[in-house]
Amino acid sequence: MPGFRPYPVALNVQGKPCLVVGGGAVARRKVEDLVRSGAVVTVVAPRIDAAISSLPPTDITLIKREFRPEDAADKLLVFACTHSPALNAWIGETVRAAGGLFNRSDEAGDCDFAGMSTIERGSLLIAVTTGSESPAFARWMREEISSQIGPEYGELLEIAASLRDEVKQKVSSEHRSAAWQRAFKSDALTRLRSSDRDGAVDALQRALFGTDRLG
Repeated sequence: MPGFRPYPVALNVQGKPCLVVGGGAVARRKVEDLVRSGAVVTVVAPRIDAAISSLPPTDITLIKREFRPEDAADKLLVFACTHSPALNAWIGETVRAAGGLFNRSDEAGDCDFAGMSTIERGSLLIAVTTGSESPAFARWMREEISSQIGPEYGELLEIAASLRDEVKQKVSSEHRSAAWQRAFKSDALTRLRSSDRDGAVDALQRALFGTDRLG
């Protein structure tokens, strides 16, 4: 089909087995993203780029041969990144028969899940997808959002996370949402843009608890 309406989810692949079939540039990008997310990655391909081979061996397993059906066994995610549409399609059939989730680089409509264009600001991860309708549009939208969301947003998230337990202790559950909205609408972001972290913490504290950081 020409596209699909994806179910948005942030998937925890930490320690989960994932497979990338292919050893070129597209495969390299998949491998790097999976490794960054903590997945246990296996790469299968007759030829594997040096950029993949040079990754720490503790992060990936390299198998230099053609794909075999047993390679897909027990894999949570499988990416087919070969230059052969017929091979990619067969890999997909094999993966689905084994109960895994499949993605191929050459035919977005034949995927169980789609990669997303992402913006990272510290622990803040913003993902954009068009449901395979236009990857180029997703990349453009990522650039548009990235130009407006600076590193101060990641820093604000870090500070908010450090205050979370205190908010649970001091603010009743029915008032927490409103308190956080007041905090995020304060001048904390403006202060962070001026490298005034203490001032940002003060602003959040006042909005959340009616006091300043030192109080």
